[in-house]
This record gives sequence, structure tokens and C-alpha cells, in this order.
Amino acid sequence: MKPGPAGFRGILVAGALGALIASGFAFKAGANNAQMRAAPTSVAIVDLVRLFQNLDEMRERNEEVGREAQRLREDLQNRQRQIQSRMEDLESMNLSGPERDDRILDLRMREGELGAREQGYTALIERQEMRIILDMYPKIGAAIREISGERGYDLVLLDDRSRQVPRIDRGAQAISDALLKDKRILYANDAIDITEAVATRMNNNHAAGR
Repeated sequence: MKPGPAGFRGILVAGALGALIASGFAFKAGANNAQMRAAPTSVAIVDLVRLFQNLDEMRERNEEVGREAQRLREDLQNRQRQIQSRMEDLESMNLSGPERDDRILDLRMREGELGAREQGYTALIERQEMRIILDMYPKIGAAIREISGERGYDLVLLDDRSRQVPRIDRGAQAISDALLKDKRILYANDAIDITEAVATRMNNNHAAGR
């Protein structure tokens, strides 16, 4: 039995609904696929060398360590002059025998003590300088996180564009290894450099006692 006009209309309506439903699923599937695609990553870079040079707190603390280093150098110089003066006195006395030997031994002990003191002073200054750097890193990280949250950065990289590839005369493989080891960024637009912004944020925090 052939379908009448009403039957044909039913078939057409059903077909149209099926097409709409199918197209709707296709649209939703396409939308879901688009949502599943990862959004572009927003990247910034920071030049740590330039950042360190522009931080007020680091400059102030380095100046303080510099004054301490100068005081220790002057102490060593004074001790060296005392030893030199004793040596000159010994030569002018024209001593001999056990007394001269005792004085020479005393001078040698003073020289050994001076050398040990110099090594100790050097290690002390190096520790103080390292402490400054270690203290700054958490503050750098905090400032970068704040700025990244405000500007929507997903990733902040260390800017090593200014670092030169070392000159190596050991062949292509050695040069390639050095390039892979020492270079991370081959190109970056200056527009994504947030070094100055980080320095300004940290200097403002330091001025505010934070």
C-alpha cells in the first residue's frame, strides 16, 4: 500500500528531524573538539642577570658585604705590615742562635695564621654573597607569579639570549653539545620580556618593607 499525502508529509518531517538531530550532534561534537584543543600558551621571559643588576635590595646588601670585605682586607693588610715590621726588626738586631730561631719560628707561625685567616675571610664573604642570591630567589618567584597571574602568563622562561655559545675547537659534536647545554632560547620577541616589570614590582615591595 502506497503512503498517502499525510504519510509522505510524515516521512518528510521525520527525515527533516533526523537531519536536524544529526547536524546538531555534529555541531556539538565540533564544539566539544574545539573546547578540547589546548588554548595557546602565553609565555614570558626574564633575564636574571639584568634583573639582579636592577634590584635595590640586592644592591644595598651587596654594598654592605662590600664594606665588610673592605674591613677584612684592611685587617689582613695591618697584620701583614706587622709581620713585615717584625722581620725588619729581626734583621736589624743581628741575632743568632736559639733566640733568632725562636723569632723566625714565630714569624712563620704568624704568616701561616695570616694565610688561614685570609682563606677564612674569603669563604665568609663568598657565603654572604651566596646568601643574598638564595634570599632573592623566593622573592623573584613570588613577583613572577603575581605578574603572571595579572597578565595571564602560563610559562616564564629564563632568558639566555645574551649568553654566547662557548668557542670550542673539539669538532662539530662538541659544539653541538655545548649549544644544547648552554642555550635554551634561540629567539624571543622583546615584547614578552618582563624583566623590568619584575624589577619594579620587587623594588616597590622592598620599599614597602615586604
